[in-house]
Amino acid sequence: MNKYSLFFTSLLISITACSEVNKVEKLNYPIEKIVQAIIDHKDLRKYFYSEKIGRVPLLISGQEVDSEFKVKKFRKKVLVSKDKNIKGAHLKFTVFECKFNNYCNVVFKYEPEGITGSTGVVINPDGSIHLEKTDISRK
Repeated sequence: MNKYSLFFTSLLISITACSEVNKVEKLNYPIEKIVQAIIDHKDLRKYFYSEKIGRVPLLISGQEVDSEFKVKKFRKKVLVSKDKNIKGAHLKFTVFECKFNNYCNVVFKYEPEGITGSTGVVINPDGSIHLEKTDISRK
């Protein structure tokens, strides 16, 4: 083997090895459970005002939310919008960042009531979740 063949063979092996190391498998997070826990959080639920027109069913948006969710609020299925320019009363998930298969940071806002919030979500090995460090504030 000449030196160029040896070089290119080594380079090809290195690239293949690096690409295998850098492959990140898509991790599965219980996003539906997390969304349900957030909309049911005792410090947030008091701002939804189900008696106001346009508040039921609850509308949510965000990159990670899925129209197939079976999330409920006020005994009605929560509606999901993927429209980035959505107007009207809706709970918007602005950050949904999950790491290491056991923790997520979530940031959300509910503009009709001037609410912003964030929470850390611990995902237990059995699939259950726990919200921690939940901060909800009103302008």
